[in-house]
Amino acid sequence: MNATNQDLLLMMGGVAAILLIVLLYLLTIIVHCVWTNRMNKNARALGARDMEHTPAWAVGYYFIPSPVERPVGELARV
Repeated sequence: MNATNQDLLLMMGGVAAILLIVLLYLLTIIVHCVWTNRMNKNARALGARDMEHTPAWAVGYYFIPSPVERPVGELARV
């Protein structure tokens, strides 16, 4: 192998690492959203009465630009 092939392999390894990090980040977002939805549903099933938002909105607030207290407040109510 000459120097250009080694450089190309190093660059491909860096791109693969970046893609892996992005994939893990997206997977973490999905798992957190599913967990938040199930947590809200379970709280309702166990008798929580003062829940302001549905399970879908508890997750949706992460994707709508709003004050920081909305998602944190939903988790704190449980």
